Amino acid sequence: MPDITWETPLARQLAAHPAPARAAGITASEWPQSAIHILRGKADDSAYLAAAENALGVALPTAPRQSAAKDALTILRLSPDEWLLKSPWQDKTALATRLQRALANQHAQIVDNSGGYTGLELRGDAVATVLRHLTPYPVENLAAGEVIGTVMEAAHITLHKHGATHYSLIIRRSFADYVWKLLAKASRP
Repeated sequence: MPDITWETPLARQLAAHPAPARAAGITASEWPQSAIHILRGKADDSAYLAAAENALGVALPTAPRQSAAKDALTILRLSPDEWLLKSPWQDKTALATRLQRALANQHAQIVDNSGGYTGLELRGDAVATVLRHLTPYPVENLAAGEVIGTVMEAAHITLHKHGATHYSLIIRRSFADYVWKLLAKASRP
């Protein structure tokens, strides 16, 4: 049987198009292989929220545009009934199983989208400036912990602000090289 190895969406682009330079005030890195699940359910259903919290060990954020985290698990509220869960790859099956068991009697859905998305970590004093050139959303107005869906040129992105100089971008795998090139170009002084 042939060996099958996982390759990041940017494996080839990283060699051809280096990361934005520290001299430009920004560093960018691709997430390591991560588990991405989409969880859907009623945010106003206390039984659903309690069951999800029991399975995750942290409450789902119920306020619009908010996030929550515990250990290596990050939860982003995408819409009134939808959350994105990012966790280490090795936790993928266990996380889905815990949620399926906990939410078995709830109106809920858990979908593994690990192969469809990737993420980038952006850090540095110039991150907000670079993002301002690429997206119509005034990213500097986001508070730490806020999450928004917007566009970067022709690609839809989910943007998570960790702090003044730290953002995460969640993007479709098929747009990873396109977004990487945009960031590299926009970060040039």
